[in-house]
Amino acid sequence: MTAHSRRGKVPARWAALAIGLLAAALSLTAVPADALVRPTDPSQSFGEPRYTVEVLGFTALDESGADWSGSDEVFGLFSSTRGYSVRTKKQGDVDSGNSRAFASQERCLTRQRVLSGSPDRSWLIAPDTRWDCDPRGAPAPIGLRLELFEDDGCNPFFPSCFNTYSPPVRDPADDLIGRVERTFDASELARLRRVGDAFTTSFVLGGPCGYQPPNHVCGTGWLTPTGPEYRLFIIVRRVEDARPVVTR
Repeated sequence: MTAHSRRGKVPARWAALAIGLLAAALSLTAVPADALVRPTDPSQSFGEPRYTVEVLGFTALDESGADWSGSDEVFGLFSSTRGYSVRTKKQGDVDSGNSRAFASQERCLTRQRVLSGSPDRSWLIAPDTRWDCDPRGAPAPIGLRLELFEDDGCNPFFPSCFNTYSPPVRDPADDLIGRVERTFDASELARLRRVGDAFTTSFVLGGPCGYQPPNHVCGTGWLTPTGPEYRLFIIVRRVEDARPVVTR
């Protein structure tokens, strides 16, 4: 009987296993390295991006009327598609060139949280209540409606006569300084790449001839335009992303 040597022969099952491992290794080399290892930087996250929006304050570029005729009494009405309506406290003795900052409880235009006090949930502002931005933020898009008014007299049938902080409405006697409507969409907010990134921007409300309806041309006539014209400042900040929803 002739002896047959088994040297160099590989059983079929082992050959198939080797081929499978080789194919797996080759497929891994085709995947970009940065897709295999998540960054350890805590500012990088993988959920839905969230943001906060705060209105910081304003500068009077030109007060209402002639500068010698008296100072402005200014308040804001702000609303957001991702928050609540906010009426700010009246800022008095505002002259051309003056700047004012809003209090912390008046600034947040995304979702808010109560730090202290027991406010009426129908509006946010009350003297004994402290608010700030909810750190969970809000997703894009975020639409804003920003209005500044000059307090001009008082209608006794409106609560602003009795309470500095009143519901998000205005007295009919108040004069509109200006308004702006602005939406920040996801593509624009994507410039904030990391948690903590922020940008500030501003809007001019009113103008040389004050607030003018759309398509209205300001005519100077024989008088020099006397405003009101104000610049309003906001800040948009990226906060921690919402945790992704895991489905099974």
